[in-house]
Parts: sequence; structure tokens; C-alpha cells
Amino acid sequence: MSVSSRPHLFTSSQALNEEFFRNTSRRWIFYETNRLNERYVKFRPTELQRIAGEAMQQAHCPDIAMLAEGGFNKVFILRAKNGREVIARIPTPIAGLAYYTTASEVATMGFL
Repeated sequence: MSVSSRPHLFTSSQALNEEFFRNTSRRWIFYETNRLNERYVKFRPTELQRIAGEAMQQAHCPDIAMLAEGGFNKVFILRAKNGREVIARIPTPIAGLAYYTTASEVATMGFL
């Protein structure tokens, strides 16, 4: 995806798409099933939409799209009815303990 392109935003009824949970951006020559399982993360998109909406003083964010995906995180963009957008990051199981990964990210941001 180029920087200028916008992701397709799904409505909440479409948000339960399996592509939100599984890795879609990488392939492996060896042990691919294991690598895919390490990056599979099941979550409730509707709950993410509710929490994101509350953060923006809205009931929920009806639109959600996967923005990016890496080895350790999935990044989603959520749009509220008023047009405001929020970014959410969901760590994959191989990211490590949330305490350590968040502390590392905060330290990196502080260094920059």
C-alpha cells in the first residue's frame, strides 16, 4: 500500500472478517503454519469500535480497516460518525509481554 492510498473502511457487520485476525502480509518457506499461528490474534472488532468511539465521545466507530501489519502488531484505523479517526494497535502473541513491549516503545519514543 502506498502512503497516499487510503484503506477501505469496513462497517461493523463486515468487521468480523477473518483477515483481521490472521497474518496476510507475509509468507514463510519453512514452518509457515507455525509462523502464521504465532501471528494469529483473535479479538472483538465491535468492542474495539466501542472503545475507540468512547475515546472520541461517540457511541462507537462504525468504520474499521486494517492499516498495517508487521511481525508483532496489527494496526487499525477507526472512523467515527463525525469523521474523526483514531489508530489502534493490537499486538500479536509473539510480541511478548505487554508491559515490556509498551515500556520499550515508550523508551524509544522518548529517545527520538
